[in-house]
Amino acid sequence: MNRSALPLVPLAGLLLCSGCVTKLPAQWTTINPADIEPSPRVTAAGPFHLYHLPSIALINFDEHYSGDDTPWIDLDDGFRGRIAEAMDGYDPATITLGDLAVARYAFLEERLGEDFFWKQLGREDEELMMATGKKWEGLDKYSFIRTMYPSVFRDYKLPAERKIVIRVVSDIYRVLPGKAPPVRDVTIYLSGLRDDEGMPIPKTTFTQMEDELVRQIAVEGTERAVPGGTAVDVVTPRGRFTVYQSDRETDPSFRWTVRLQDVWHVGKALVDFLNRLPEETLQRFRDAKN
Repeated sequence: MNRSALPLVPLAGLLLCSGCVTKLPAQWTTINPADIEPSPRVTAAGPFHLYHLPSIALINFDEHYSGDDTPWIDLDDGFRGRIAEAMDGYDPATITLGDLAVARYAFLEERLGEDFFWKQLGREDEELMMATGKKWEGLDKYSFIRTMYPSVFRDYKLPAERKIVIRVVSDIYRVLPGKAPPVRDVTIYLSGLRDDEGMPIPKTTFTQMEDELVRQIAVEGTERAVPGGTAVDVVTPRGRFTVYQSDRETDPSFRWTVRLQDVWHVGKALVDFLNRLPEETLQRFRDAKN
C-alpha cells in the first residue's frame, strides 16, 4: 500500500504528539476516581520490570458512526474466527476492534516495521486508520507508571523478580460531527502473561474522553459527587455508561506534562486489573522464570 497517499492531514488532528508539552484538557474516564492501590497478592507476586510493546491507535473518521464494527470484524466468512485464534483462544463472539488491531499488527510488523500507518478497509471499503509505534506514542511513554507504583514496578536499573509486558491499543471514534473531540476506548493487553499452552492474552479496557465532549453528551440530571471526584452518565454509539473525573484532573498542574493524564489512567487501570486477576494467574507470575 502506498502510505504516502493516506489522509495524514486529518490524522494529525487526532494524533496527539507524545513529545509536546502543552496544557491539556481535563479528561473523564470509566476508571473509578478513588485511589487504586496494589493488593498484597500483587506485591507478593512482584516486584516487576514493566515493558511495553509498540502502542496501536485505530482511528475511525466517520462523523456519523453508528457503533457498528462488523464491517471490519466480519470482513469475510471466518475472519472473526481467525482473529480469535490469533489471540490464542478468544471467544469469536466477543472480538473487538482492539483485538483486530493486535492480531493484524503481527502480520503488518513483519512487512512494515514497528512504526507505520495502515488503512484497514471494511466489507464496503469503509476506512479505519491504524497508527503504531512512535507514530502514535513515545518510545518509553509508560515509564511513569513505575513512579506511580514503586511497590509493584522497579526501575530497569534495579533488580526485579519478573517482568510484565503490556500493549496499549486506543480505539478512537467520533460521537458528534464537526470539531467535537473523539472518544478513546483504551485496551491494555498483558502480552507477556502467557504460558506454553496458548492461554488467551489477558486484557482490560477503559474509556477516556475530554471534558468538552462529556458536557455535550451527558445525560441531564446524572452528574453527582463520588469519593475522589465526580460522576456523570453519557450516551455514545456504543451505549450509555458512567464516566468519572478525578479531583486530580481539575488541578491545572496535572495537565502540564507530557500526556501524564494518559499514562496515569493506564497505570491505574493496569494495577486495578492486576488486583482482579485470579490467584492461579498470579501464581504463574510467581513461578515464572523471566
